[in-house]
Amino acid sequence: MVKIIEMDDKVSLNEPFKDDVGAVILMNKFNVSSDEVKEFLEVFAETTKFFKQQPGFISAQVALRNCWEFHIH
Repeated sequence: MVKIIEMDDKVSLNEPFKDDVGAVILMNKFNVSSDEVKEFLEVFAETTKFFKQQPGFISAQVALRNCWEFHIH
């Protein structure tokens, strides 16, 4: 189950989107158990397919700590 947690107590996740300020870099932290990595990567790839069709999208990548690196461009 996805649980969204605010990582900054001074700026909410939605704050940067209130004004049109140009390019935005989003960084998400995902804690995935080792038995769910394959499913996570499949879902991430499908989600990225959607975002690649959106105006302004440049790229997405996943870096798995202590595993290997997986890129979707």
